[in-house]
Amino acid sequence: MTERYGHPTKKKYIDENLVRVQREARQRMTYLLEHGTEEEFVEALKQWLGKATTPERLQRAIMQFHASRAEKRGL
Repeated sequence: MTERYGHPTKKKYIDENLVRVQREARQRMTYLLEHGTEEEFVEALKQWLGKATTPERLQRAIMQFHASRAEKRGL
């Protein structure tokens, strides 16, 4: 199948397993912010972000995790 000017159309491939893993990780974030450990949070974040995970992004997320935990404790 071709589009205008004879260029083939690009079909988007959706990895259903990846979508499921990312959805589950996103759902776990609320629980982890209240009851989880930093290691569990980082693991879920890596699953959620996938290849978009960078050390800077992880560091920023961990700082937000600690700030959220301190806020919940009233510190």
